[in-house]
Amino acid sequence: MKSTKFKIGDRVQYNHRFLKSIMANKYIADMKGTVNDIIYMVSSKKWLVRVLWDGEGEAAGCLESNLCKIGLDVTE
Repeated sequence: MKSTKFKIGDRVQYNHRFLKSIMANKYIADMKGTVNDIIYMVSSKKWLVRVLWDGEGEAAGCLESNLCKIGLDVTE
């Protein structure tokens, strides 16, 4: 099992590749949050990262591949 690039407490945002793929608006592109849980999904062999987005009340699950640490987007 490959390990995740995130750890609980990391500050994250969506990466540029994902934002382009969904034609995201500025609101989504500007979202920043904190990782509060990391789950390995055995059936798909992917990591689900639960992020508490700034200004939101509940954490939301995002695929690891759609996120980057703030200031470190290596998908370009």
